[in-house]
Amino acid sequence: MNLRWQIIRILLGKQLLRLKKNTAAYALLGLLMAIAILMATGSKTITATETAAQRQTTCWIVFHKGGGWLDHLREHLPHGPSVEQSGSGGLDIQLVSRDEIEQSGSELVYPPHSCAIEVFPAGLDENERHRIRFLHSGDERSLAPYTRWFWKNTAEFFGQTGPFDEEVARIQRVERKVDAIRDQSISDVLTPELVGTVLLFAVQFFLCCHLLVSFTSQDRERGTLLALALSPASVPEILAAKFVFHVGLSVIFSAAVVCILKPVALAHAGIWVVVVLASIGFTSVGIVLASLAKTQSSAGLLTMCYMLIGGVISYLATSFSTFAMLQRLTFENYSFALGVASMKYAINPFVIPAVGTMAVLVTAWTIAAGYIFHRRGWQ
Repeated sequence: MNLRWQIIRILLGKQLLRLKKNTAAYALLGLLMAIAILMATGSKTITATETAAQRQTTCWIVFHKGGGWLDHLREHLPHGPSVEQSGSGGLDIQLVSRDEIEQSGSELVYPPHSCAIEVFPAGLDENERHRIRFLHSGDERSLAPYTRWFWKNTAEFFGQTGPFDEEVARIQRVERKVDAIRDQSISDVLTPELVGTVLLFAVQFFLCCHLLVSFTSQDRERGTLLALALSPASVPEILAAKFVFHVGLSVIFSAAVVCILKPVALAHAGIWVVVVLASIGFTSVGIVLASLAKTQSSAGLLTMCYMLIGGVISYLATSFSTFAMLQRLTFENYSFALGVASMKYAINPFVIPAVGTMAVLVTAWTIAAGYIFHRRGWQ
């Protein structure tokens, strides 16, 4: 197959002129870039807000039974901002009995971002000391303002800060799905890597699939595609120009998204491999859909059906093994996972088996696109 780059360059110029007149494409691409900019600027605000919210730790003071000590602490609960908090807000203290806290075996289960002071009573022996157990969720410093308040009021009640045995430990969290979801903040879920991969997916699908289907269907309805095939430009050259144009646009705008959300990922080799493979894959899908549809409306409907079917398969794959097998036959499945990993880590994509599987699937789509377009796509 002898490709003449002079003719391909002319065909690329023709595609570029068509894109300049497509204001809807500019609007959608501008919207995607605006979303990326808003996410990039808003992520710092979200993180700062949630960090400040997490500073307000709830301290659970747990007694096995009531008494004068408990009543004294309850009478001296802080109200309003505390100077001991150094301006970070009022102390959030909950005085409860052991029966009021959820238990898992012998351990008490506390809500996320909590600390606790568990008071175990002395035995029958008058010389036996009370045992105080201080629990933190990972940062022992969160206990400091509460221990200061606790010992100050305890000393006022007893006249001294003994007899007590102290123990400091970390809260042993019971792993449950509800707790895992509750522990995740917005910034944990909407990471730059995840948002960037979603935007990359949208950019690639629009430029390589939707826009290609639209342009090719318009050319078929107007007879331009048949005229091009009868011109000195050969069918392989027409097909090559489509690949170069749409894949090139996808790489440029994908790089812009990555640069906005996580510039350091531009140095990761993996992100470029994933972007190029996914762009070629979506371009091949677009050529197949445009070749099978006779009109622009039917081509647009096929594009929407392809997108919806992919979404349904991804959703059902979480519950049914049959659909999980179908999902593994789609290059989008590997593209999304590899996109998140490549934006997050400077990995070598060539040592990942998923990259090879994705490359095989994209190659199959490319061969199918070339065959179908040569048989009926240009007519």
